[in-house]
Amino acid sequence: MEKNAQSSTASKRSSRPMIVGGVAAIAVGSALLWASETGGNLPGAVAWGVWGAGIAMLCVGSIRNRKELKAAAASAGQASAAAGAPRADASQAAEKDGTGSVEALVQRSDDVVASLRDLVSHGQASADYGMLPALLVRSGLMDWEGAPRFTANRLRRNRRWWMSCDVDELTEEGYDRLIALEGALNLAADLAEGACPDGTSGQERIEALFRGLAGLSPLPAPKDRPFPAGEKDGEWATRLALSEWLENLPAPFRVVSAFQLNLDEGLACVDVAVPSPSCLALVAPDDEVRQAAEARRYAWRLALLVARGAFAASSRIQRVGVNCVSHGAHETLLSLLVGRGELDSLLAGAAAADAEPVPARNCRLDVAGDGRMLPVDALLARSDERLNPASRWDAVELDPMDASAAVREACGAVRVSDLGINENARRVAAWNRLAGTLGATTADAVARLMATRDASEDQTVREACSRTCQALVDGAVDASDHQALALAFVLGGPLDQAQRQALDLAGQDAGPADLERALGLLDAALVPLAQAGSYADGPTRVFRYFNSAAERVRFNRTVADGRDVVLVPDAYYAAHSLAARVLTQLGRAEEAQVHADELARVAPVTPDAALSRVRVLEAQERIFECVDVLIDAMGYAATAREMSICLYRLAYMEWRLGRSRLAVACYERSMRLHGEIASQAKEELDELLDSEPGLSRLDPEECARELSAAGIPLGDADGARRTMEDAAAACVDARLMGISRAYLAVALEVDRDDALLGVYRSLASVSPEG
Repeated sequence: MEKNAQSSTASKRSSRPMIVGGVAAIAVGSALLWASETGGNLPGAVAWGVWGAGIAMLCVGSIRNRKELKAAAASAGQASAAAGAPRADASQAAEKDGTGSVEALVQRSDDVVASLRDLVSHGQASADYGMLPALLVRSGLMDWEGAPRFTANRLRRNRRWWMSCDVDELTEEGYDRLIALEGALNLAADLAEGACPDGTSGQERIEALFRGLAGLSPLPAPKDRPFPAGEKDGEWATRLALSEWLENLPAPFRVVSAFQLNLDEGLACVDVAVPSPSCLALVAPDDEVRQAAEARRYAWRLALLVARGAFAASSRIQRVGVNCVSHGAHETLLSLLVGRGELDSLLAGAAAADAEPVPARNCRLDVAGDGRMLPVDALLARSDERLNPASRWDAVELDPMDASAAVREACGAVRVSDLGINENARRVAAWNRLAGTLGATTADAVARLMATRDASEDQTVREACSRTCQALVDGAVDASDHQALALAFVLGGPLDQAQRQALDLAGQDAGPADLERALGLLDAALVPLAQAGSYADGPTRVFRYFNSAAERVRFNRTVADGRDVVLVPDAYYAAHSLAARVLTQLGRAEEAQVHADELARVAPVTPDAALSRVRVLEAQERIFECVDVLIDAMGYAATAREMSICLYRLAYMEWRLGRSRLAVACYERSMRLHGEIASQAKEELDELLDSEPGLSRLDPEECARELSAAGIPLGDADGARRTMEDAAAACVDARLMGISRAYLAVALEVDRDDALLGVYRSLASVSPEG
């Protein structure tokens, strides 16, 4: 997880950073994966300090949400003919039966449906395109009027076609047609590459392909993408094996799945989407009754195939649930719950032409009069408590136990709590226990809060109970307003309130008087803390702030000196950051230096603190020192995003020092490291190139030479990714799922591998509602 987006980016056209609400509005990359998947109570690993800092956060829906159809999966972008064929003789078959021609035609098209319609009109007599024209005609897919513009790629892992379109969301009918189009392309490729050669006709070969679905084998995993091994037969290795199985399956239709497992219970559960009956027109054109039957058979065979993968992932898995779900409504249409010893007998009959799922002890389905499957209750749901023991997502900050040897090696943590970054974790946990128990009246809520205060040994929880009671008694909040109560409880202290009020005053349109008032509020809150030495380091403990879980790992592995680490409140960091910014805006940069230095002390591996310091130094025209600070920050930046932002700021500083070619190199490398600010960096780079005719773009080798000669780190994004993957593997095996997921979010920013993404998704606790 990453707490906020406090990045002090700047345009080279101005001597002052581009600021929105006091903080540059650059969205958190890893949080895009993570933030939207929390719900219900206060998320235990979310820093509410984000609100206090006034950060603009961007969120997306669940991974592979249908709105993702406007952009293909990242792995599809990596697909190419060079990725390797699924069969040894595929290249020869492609030469003979047209796979290469089809792939070239489709991948080079900006409107796949239009290109295929053109193919059907002109290419049916040509052997260059194999059976694809006939498949498209017989399925009726070319009758799609008003189809959006699609692009397509073959996925790197399973060589299946993945299509994406330029609209936010397709209708259900449109989605079914998309799935059927992908299926037609996949079938044509399989037949061209020699699948089911014993069939005497194309129809027989197609039917044989579908009959053999349950016995399908995944393609080999890419050799150029190794992952941490983790414990032998442990949770990490099992999740990775199952995810790779699912992602590498060359099934006729796209395999969209999500899973959860618990080796301690010997259980695994997979939800997998199944095509609607209309997609099976590829097997049974113009026969809706048979299409419904083929859809049932496809779901049955797919469920058995998925169960095979789950059992193959670990010998410790003894029972597997597979739920075949519909797209859109996500209703379970077929549910399988099978033991390890039961699967072989079910597989034995799956290849029969008339193989049908039959309601039984281990299979649940309901069939309408027209043959379509109706919604049923799952025999085992991913939200089952046995698959989601709450302890796996407990806040690491509250766990005093010794870290495992693997966690210690990968994360530098002596205790599990050494992984934590949220000072408010204990208050969040206390509130989550209180939520739903406060009653309907003020008296009920006060009584419950007072009981919690008296029972708690944590001073911050006791203070939270007292101030929330006071707010209720004073009428500042209503007992029915649980959101306001939560804010008062978790972030209602004097420093939090002062920081929020000051942030409101110091908005974009703030004048000098507003800024002075904001500064007065901050000083009133911060000066007493400094005088009391509330967060002063000592011989046995230090007070530190971390902006992300990745930063904490970097600190543990490189900076920690054996003293106990006490986390400072987010509001303390945010207040000093805001004070530094306000003083700089008021032209009092020398005074702002005190706050910038305090940020650097409490956050020694936080690039955001370095960027705040750079802003203060820049206001004093100390540009050479700005360069030194940014180069130093490049050395400890824990994510590709942070490296990119530091280089982006370096580009401006090098330009200020007259080193324009070096500025170009910084821009170039910044854009290659991370895409978040690439458009802004390119705009400024283009302006720089236009203003100095002797300059030109640099290729990666030239860029590396320029940066190395100047002593500027290139930014080891792959190294950061490997560190995060190692940390995730160790923590998954230690049953620390929440923090593991935060690490994988960072790794996925560098390489959005679909198998790793599947593991990432499996690390979310699944509620019955979700």
